[in-house]
Amino acid sequence: MSEFPLPSEAPRAVELFNLPPKDRALERVRLVNEMRVEKVGDRDQPAWPVDLVGDAEHAAAFLDLVYQTTPTDRLGATLKFQGAMMVDPVLAERINQGNGVLTVKGGQETTVISISQDKATGKFHCRFGYSAKGTSIEKSYGNNVNINITNNPDFITDESIFRLYRLTGNPSFTEILGIRAELKGRGATASAQFKPIDPKRHYATLGFNPYALRFLDEETFETLVKGMKREVARKLHPDVAHPIKSELDYLKRMLAACDILESKDKRNEYSTWLND
Repeated sequence: MSEFPLPSEAPRAVELFNLPPKDRALERVRLVNEMRVEKVGDRDQPAWPVDLVGDAEHAAAFLDLVYQTTPTDRLGATLKFQGAMMVDPVLAERINQGNGVLTVKGGQETTVISISQDKATGKFHCRFGYSAKGTSIEKSYGNNVNINITNNPDFITDESIFRLYRLTGNPSFTEILGIRAELKGRGATASAQFKPIDPKRHYATLGFNPYALRFLDEETFETLVKGMKREVARKLHPDVAHPIKSELDYLKRMLAACDILESKDKRNEYSTWLND
């Protein structure tokens, strides 16, 4: 069997590329968000500084996510694993033609990835890099691969983390970026200036992961919020209880969060990232 999957070799179980576009987008992001962040800012892998680990299904979802959200002429990749992987047929053909390498010239806004399988564990390492200044991947003599980085690896790390956050909605990436910005000083802080996913912590106040909204229908979510609002008002409202200052502060935060999140219009204005 070829090391890289022909369309006919792809497993028939769950094929992302056969799902309706909206379901395909949700499913691949769900799978990618299940992956473990193994390394960030790895100096041994400056072109793709973020390393996500998962199984074959996760790797396929990762590849589909990047492939579907990156212009063809701005995506470079090296792939090395055993057996077939569930891949978009058009992409599978490109992978086969390049013998596991998708070359890219390295213009602006270049995304590069590397997918490899650990022989000892069978786990897939999906390395990701994004550079506004570009990184090139090209084949040379003897089927070797040349990778040329045209940006500071530290900047590529921050850009890559933020790009993954935009692709997945996963707030853990903003936490990583915030830590890096704090540790690395002024340059990293400047690159981390973006609108946070939950700027006033309304979702956090109610105990929600904001990304859950991509999977919950609006009626279900609004029912949850209204139920929480009734419960906290019943137990802490000054008209029916005698809350201490900390409880009263909590009540104010809860009611403010519910006021925004139970209203479709206010929620959409607050959660602008939902349509990114």
